[in-house]
This record gives sequence, structure tokens and C-alpha cells, in this order.
Amino acid sequence: MSDPTTTSSDPAMASTPDDGDSKVSTGRLALILGASIIGLLGLLTWLAPLGVPVASAELQRLLQAEQVVAIDVGTTAIVAFLEESQLVQQLEGGRLAQAQSIRIYRSLVDEAQLDSLRQTGIPVRQRSSTTDGALGPYTWIVVVLLLLAAGGWHLVDQARRHRLHGSPRQQIADLERELEQGKIDPDRFRREVEQLSTEL
Repeated sequence: MSDPTTTSSDPAMASTPDDGDSKVSTGRLALILGASIIGLLGLLTWLAPLGVPVASAELQRLLQAEQVVAIDVGTTAIVAFLEESQLVQQLEGGRLAQAQSIRIYRSLVDEAQLDSLRQTGIPVRQRSSTTDGALGPYTWIVVVLLLLAAGGWHLVDQARRHRLHGSPRQQIADLERELEQGKIDPDRFRREVEQLSTEL
């Protein structure tokens, strides 16, 4: 005579997806985001043009003080390199800042002023990489396109994950139902809900 306990199924022992999947996906997402932020900061540092933006009057003041050692001329700006770090007044807001190089927008400097700069004996070079950024005047357009591409990838990835596993709210509702049915214990319910809450 067979023991009925050997054939009955225990709801608490029913197979459920391994909770490692959500942990791995959340951990992977955190690593990807962290690496992306670090990479983006490094990219912005490499792409960004040099110099603290100032008014043309600051350039004239530093020229009179004989602090300018070289000048780079580009499409959108002029960058003046200083002999020593100087306290300068920023163009936006008028705040003071220490600077080893200053940046003046080309719209603030006419050709006559450029000619006078060339006559000072200070090296004046045509160098767009320092004045306009590593990619020239298109630097910030490239940065914006990269940010839009990253945002689009994130939206597509989220949509794909929702199609495969349902939205985080739907998964939490499923977990609540499994908890009520006794298929999962409260500790596992709490762990998985905490993991899914990071995706809300």
C-alpha cells in the first residue's frame, strides 16, 4: 500500500524561477551604468575644449600683465595659455575662478584684434582641437547624439525585458500571488521585491 504523502505535491516546493536572475540583471545593470558614467566623464574631459570662458577684457588685462604665453585660434573660440595660474572672472555669472588657460568666444573678438594679437610676439597658432574640442566645432553635437543613443538603448532594453518578464509592477503582483498561495516564503518575497523596486 503506497503512502499518499509520497505522491502529493507541496505548494511550497513548487518550482519557481531562480531569484539569482533578478540579482544578476540588477547587478549587471548597476555595473553597466557605473561604467557608462565613468566612460562618459572621461569622454567629456577628452572632448571638451580648454580654458575658462571669459570676456575679451580679461584677455587684454592678462596681456598687459604679460601672463599670456601662447594663443590658439579656432572656429568658435580663442584659447590663451597663461604663464601661471591666475584668478579670472568667468563670462557666465561673473564668478571668480583659478585658470591656467582662458577661453574667449570668437564672436567677441574681431579680425583687427586678432591682428594685434599676432603682432605682440606671442605664438598664435591655428588649433581647433584645443579651442573647439577634440572634434572641432561639432564636439557638443557628438556628445548630445551619444547621450540620445544611450537613452534610446536603455528604452529599447527596458521594453525587451518587459516583454520577456513583464513590467516590474506585474512581477511584484505575481510574487504577491505566489506568496498568498504559499509557493514562496516571505524572505524570498522581500528579496525579490527589493530587487524589482530598483527598476521602477
